[in-house]
Amino acid sequence: MGSTISIPAPKFLTQLRNLRGQVTSGAYEGRLEGDLVLQNGEGIFTLQLGFPFRSTLTISAAGWTRAQISWKGDEIVATNYVEVGIKLPKVPGLSNIMEFFVKSYGTQSTQDCTDALARAAEVARPPETPLQIVEEKVKEFFTPLTEPEAEETEAAEREPQTDEDDIPVEAELAQPLQTEAEPAPPEEQPPSYEELPPPVAPGMEEANLVVTVKIDPKKRRVEGLGAEGAANLMAGSDRQILEAMAQEGWEVEVVDESRNLYMLSLPPVLYEVMGSTISIPAPRFLTTLRNTSGRDGGKGSYKDRIEGDLVLQNGENIFTLQLGFPFRSTLTISAAGWTRATVGWDGDKILSSNYVEVGIKLPKVPGLTNIMEYFVKSYGTQSTQDCTDALARAAADARPPESPLQSIEEKMKELLNPLTDGNEDAEDALMASGPGRPSSR
Repeated sequence: MGSTISIPAPKFLTQLRNLRGQVTSGAYEGRLEGDLVLQNGEGIFTLQLGFPFRSTLTISAAGWTRAQISWKGDEIVATNYVEVGIKLPKVPGLSNIMEFFVKSYGTQSTQDCTDALARAAEVARPPETPLQIVEEKVKEFFTPLTEPEAEETEAAEREPQTDEDDIPVEAELAQPLQTEAEPAPPEEQPPSYEELPPPVAPGMEEANLVVTVKIDPKKRRVEGLGAEGAANLMAGSDRQILEAMAQEGWEVEVVDESRNLYMLSLPPVLYEVMGSTISIPAPRFLTTLRNTSGRDGGKGSYKDRIEGDLVLQNGENIFTLQLGFPFRSTLTISAAGWTRATVGWDGDKILSSNYVEVGIKLPKVPGLTNIMEYFVKSYGTQSTQDCTDALARAAADARPPESPLQSIEEKMKELLNPLTDGNEDAEDALMASGPGRPSSR
C-alpha cells in the first residue's frame, strides 16, 4: 500500500499443549497446540508512510496467536488464530494498512512454519523411548567398570589349556592329528575401505554435534563414447580423474604429486533449508588420492578405480546461518570435517559414493540441530551426484591416455619443428630463384 512496516525481533511467551489422540478439523490427527503471547509490543511497529504523508510513525501493539499442528498421512497441517491490538494514531487510511499487514504476516508465518515442519519430517527418525534413554545412561555408567573385567576374560580365553585332567577322551585321541601338519598363517590382505583409519580433521575435537552420512553410489550413464569413454577416462592418471571431476569454479592445486596430495577449492555455496539460509565461502580441502584398481577383486562388471580423502582446512566460522521466522537472526558457526569419496565404473556408467563426517560447534538455538543435519546430508548427496555427472561428461569424449613413447615423440616434434620450418623456407626461396644452379666458385 505504498508504506513500509518494520519490526524488531518480536518475543513471544509460548505455552504448548499436547493434542495427541484428538481429531481436528478435516479428520486430521491432532498433535500440538500453542499460545504465543507478544512480550515486547511497546513501540514495536515503525511505519514509514508513503505519498502524500511522507512521515514515520512508531506504533505500540499487544497480541496473541493460538497455533495448532496436526497431520494426516504424509501431510503436515498448521492453523492459526491471531488477535492483535494496536494503539493507532489518527491518520487516514492507517486502519486499512495495519489490518492488511496483520493478515498477510500471519498467513505467511503460518505457511513458513508448515513448510519447516514438512522439511524436518523428511529426515526425521523415531525418537528414543524413556526406557532406551535410561539404558544408554546405564551403559555409560557401567562400561568403565566392566571393560577391564572383559579384557581379563578375553585374555584368559586366549591362553592355551594345558591341564591334562580337563582334556576329554575325544580330544586326547585327536591330539596326534593336530601335530602332523599345522595350517599356514593367512596372508595379510590390504586394508579395505571400511578398515582404513579416518584422516585427522583439524578442529573436530571442539565440535558438540557430529553428523555422519553414508551416501550410496550415484550413477550416471556416459553419452558419446559410452563404455569405451569410461574405460579411457579411468585409464588416465589419478590427477587427470580429479581434474575431470572438478566443475566450473573448482580449482585443483598440486601440493605433492609424488604423494598424490592436492588442494581442492570449491566455489562458495548459498543453500536454503527449512526457512533459513546457509552461506559458505569457498571451502578448501586437502585431498589425498589412492589408486584402488583391482580392489573389487575382479568379480562382476563393476571396477574400482580411485579413492580420495578430502579434509576441510578453513572451517573456522565457515557457516553463516540466517534464521527464518520466528528468530530472524544471523549466526556464524565453525565446523570441521572430512569425506572419503570412491569412484569406479560399470560398463558405460560412472559410479561415485561418499562417506561424510562433519563436526559442528553449534550454539544452543532450538531446532538448529535439525537444520544443520539436513544441510550436511543434502549438500553431501547433491555434491556426490554433481561429481558423478562431471566424470560422465568428461568420459563422453575421453581418448586413451598417451603412452610414454607417444609423449616422447610429441616432445621431439615440438623441439625439431623450429629447425625444419626454417630449412623448408630456405629451400622454397632457392627453388623460386630459377632453373640455374649456384656457382661452384
